Amino acid sequence: IKDSVELDFISALESYAKQKPLLILIDDLQWSDKPSIELLISLSKELENYPIHIIFTSKKINITENQIYADLLKFLEKTD
Repeated sequence: IKDSVELDFISALESYAKQKPLLILIDDLQWSDKPSIELLISLSKELENYPIHIIFTSKKINITENQIYADLLKFLEKTD
């Protein structure tokens, strides 16, 4: 089910982005769990060729204690 929901979500975002650029705001990233962060990374990879910008806000996160946030940051640093 997870893959189906994820694919449907990606498909919907692609469809909207073909019509107009999208801005997605994700507030309080520090409350995200591992599956949510993994979904954000997956979305970022799948949608990198579409006019979609994602803005994250977060309180201070100790990346050394939270590997998944380090993975997200590492991924985002590789992209433009």
